Amino acid sequence: VGMPSSSFYSLTTPSVSEVTSFLEQLDEAQALATQVEGYLTEVLNLQTANYSLVASDRGKLVAMNVGSVNTLTIPPDSSLDVPVGSWVNLVQLGTGNTTVAGGSGVTVNTAISNSLRTQYSIGSLVKTAANTWLLMGDLKIT
Repeated sequence: VGMPSSSFYSLTTPSVSEVTSFLEQLDEAQALATQVEGYLTEVLNLQTANYSLVASDRGKLVAMNVGSVNTLTIPPDSSLDVPVGSWVNLVQLGTGNTTVAGGSGVTVNTAISNSLRTQYSIGSLVKTAANTWLLMGDLKIT
């Protein structure tokens, strides 16, 4: 098998301006990738053990990447000062079942249970009143 005849392809040397344009586009793409990486760091809170929410989790995704049974705790308003309407998303990345528990005086309302169903299940927490949260999502049927 030989090379196709030159009528099938044409090789040209790019001009300096074409190379410069390409390098500028590459720089822009690298800057964008850095911004995306920073954004993911800002919105994703990866945990590898039991975890208690903090105010900076508001509006983020808390990812529980734990291989054994684990608990995400919602502290009372005296420790977690966020306004009503605040939300936190969560995902069970690991194989260990994630349960959501209210700290002292905190009520977690849910239609089914307070545990995510399985690995990769997602849920959302919404603060509905003082020391009161609503848990919804892919929850384990008890």
